[in-house]
Amino acid sequence: MGNIPFRVVRGYESDILSKEYHDGFLYFTTDTKKIYLDSDNKSKIPMGGNSGIYYGNMVLEETPDEG
Repeated sequence: MGNIPFRVVRGYESDILSKEYHDGFLYFTTDTKKIYLDSDNKSKIPMGGNSGIYYGNMVLEETPDEG
């Protein structure tokens, strides 16, 4: 990928998996909370290997420590 910046895309997993390859795209699925990345072999790979990485939102109730 070289020095290509990431471009973030959000959507349903089925829609994301059916999209064509785009160099530098990083996909966040809104229904399954998985993260995918377009690979050099023109396919989408899940971030984190077979275990997968999931994301969510966290509401901070107080200011976090800095550093």
